[in-house]
Amino acid sequence: MAVLPFDTVLRDFEIDGVPSSGGHAISKEDFRDSLNALQVFFASRELAEAATVSSATTTLLLAHNGRVLSYLEESSASEPALTTADGRLWVPADEFITFDHFGAVADNATDCSAAMQAAIDYAAAFDDGATVHGLPGKYAIASQLEWLPGVSFELQAGCVIRAKTAMYAMLNVATGASSRIKRVRFRGGKMDANYLAERVLFLKDYEAVEIADFHFTDCDVNYIHLGTEGQSANNYEARIHDGLLERSADNNFDVSGASPRGIYFDLTGSNSDALISDVVILGCKTGVQGQIYGSMISRVHPWSYVPTTGTMETAFRLVGDNNIVSECYADSFSLYGYHFDGVRNVLNHSLTNASSYHDDDTGGCVLLSTGSSLFATGNVFRSSSPDHRISKEFDGDTSSLIADSNQTQNIVSVFGDQGIGKTEAYVAFTTNTGADPTIETETNINGITRNSDSDFSITFNRQMASTAFQVVVEATPSSYPGIIIPVIRDKSVWMARVQFLDETGEFVEPATVAVAVKGTVTI
Repeated sequence: MAVLPFDTVLRDFEIDGVPSSGGHAISKEDFRDSLNALQVFFASRELAEAATVSSATTTLLLAHNGRVLSYLEESSASEPALTTADGRLWVPADEFITFDHFGAVADNATDCSAAMQAAIDYAAAFDDGATVHGLPGKYAIASQLEWLPGVSFELQAGCVIRAKTAMYAMLNVATGASSRIKRVRFRGGKMDANYLAERVLFLKDYEAVEIADFHFTDCDVNYIHLGTEGQSANNYEARIHDGLLERSADNNFDVSGASPRGIYFDLTGSNSDALISDVVILGCKTGVQGQIYGSMISRVHPWSYVPTTGTMETAFRLVGDNNIVSECYADSFSLYGYHFDGVRNVLNHSLTNASSYHDDDTGGCVLLSTGSSLFATGNVFRSSSPDHRISKEFDGDTSSLIADSNQTQNIVSVFGDQGIGKTEAYVAFTTNTGADPTIETETNINGITRNSDSDFSITFNRQMASTAFQVVVEATPSSYPGIIIPVIRDKSVWMARVQFLDETGEFVEPATVAVAVKGTVTI
């Protein structure tokens, strides 16, 4: 029986008791068949592509990956999701775009690269962009996907995208103004590099991008790579939060190389104004690294489980100025917890911990490159074991370091915890009665001179934060209490005179002396 068009079926409906046209007896069967013709169901994509669809049909329903997808006809579609045998073009209904609509098969084996790229291309064609949704299932790709301007991604819980062949990146943003992504997001799901993709996300040209609620696994180079040489403009406002970057156990990385890195801001590019928070980075050579300016990093926890993932060298390695690192945890590192190469950086309320796999008396909590400045306050620097101590609290160029109220445990060389403007200096010497002393060990000491019997001047080789600070020194002779006389001429010339008294108050000269600068306090 021929299906009647609805214009025919409805032409004789009464209006105010008067038929709208000439006599026609509409049957229930006519009405049913016309309704049914509005949408057609196909049990597979292959059956739909081979079908000739009634001209009355406006909606296709298609069984795919264990769910039913809905399509509407769009005769002008430049990127159709489905084409039936009669040449009619179909697109996702209600603008709810999924990889499935374009033929992605969730069997963890079929190459879904073309189908997924088609979904991205379709979303990018909207004037204001659109969101591509990843539905639960395991999808394999054999080539990298291109993230186009205007496209966002929402991967539902249970959506896994896995690399099945070697590739440069799983999701790539090309360089150039026309490729630059702006005010878009990647949220949810799991991306498995499978030790084949060198990068999970490679954002070469971007601004105001959000990466959230993610789980990226098993990458050998950079999980999230931001910026590159040749980017069209300064990259800024990457918001990266609530995620896990994870190397699976029993897959140690090559400790002789520079990778893998969790979040990497390319040293050849320019990145600023990043906001990174609530991210765990497990099993990387470096947690957060690269050239970054004016950014805030908080509640980020890089760590390595040494027997199964390899030893993390440095948790945070930042090259750039005006960054704030707060409430972070550098855990189980072999070299440094935090390494700053830039000025006006801040580290506060953060933590280090060296594990039982840390070599005793090695590494440092914080390293400052030459010319760097840092304000460090309220941090906890520790090793969990007295048999696996960290060598230094602060290392490198500490001439522009201001450290305040930091707590330490199992640190061999401590900068001090007496207040603003701390310094690190230590000397142990033999007095050599009647001659100049002999330095046995020292840190940041220029020299020691004898003023007279039982009176010595120690000159330090670092700059104070300000002449508004007074040095706090502790002297420990072999047998007598020491009297400390601080002498400060300017920021770069300061010393301490050390004298010793016996129990009767007479000046004496002990055989050996240890002098430590504990810190400085405001005058």
